[in-house]
Amino acid sequence: LKTHYPEEFMAAALTCDKGNQDQMIIYLQECKRMGIQVKPPDVNESKTDFTPTGDGIRFGFSALKNLGEKAADHIVAVRKLRPYRDFFDFANRIDSSEINKKGFTALTCAGAFDFTKNKRAVLLESIEAFLDWKKKNKSYLGRLETYERKMEAVQQRKLDIEAGLTTEKGKKLRPLKEPTKPEPPEFPKTIDLPELPDIEILK
Repeated sequence: LKTHYPEEFMAAALTCDKGNQDQMIIYLQECKRMGIQVKPPDVNESKTDFTPTGDGIRFGFSALKNLGEKAADHIVAVRKLRPYRDFFDFANRIDSSEINKKGFTALTCAGAFDFTKNKRAVLLESIEAFLDWKKKNKSYLGRLETYERKMEAVQQRKLDIEAGLTTEKGKKLRPLKEPTKPEPPEFPKTIDLPELPDIEILK
């Protein structure tokens, strides 16, 4: 198998021992010796495990530090709807309960967002700010929905008054006070930083 299907063989070997860092290093060195390129993880290309691509092997999500099988499966499942446009599209669509700050950091350091052409250091600086914005934006959307329901009630009351409707006791209807529209949270600004050095990405 190793001779006739080298990519498939080494991808399976890397997947089987993805929790054994020492063995993984040996396999990665063997891939280099065999001329097999092990490509970094990519949020639009990688799968949960290592996969042969025809011109190399794509790094599997589940082999990254701080990113388990469940998180890896979640990334792949959400991607089925459409590819991720960029880092922020990914972060906005991913369930924060599935992937936390450490998971985002692991993906960024490993190069999973390099296709965006953004510096890893810039993205790393943005993670916490964006996750904080996402939490605030979720709260904002809830308040906005409440605001819209109240505004519908205000408009309906105006129509009822114009139509001459009254209360059950025959009294004139009073206008409802318009609610205050909530303000959306400010989108975080990225900070340009120098590139960080490569770090160990294996489990």
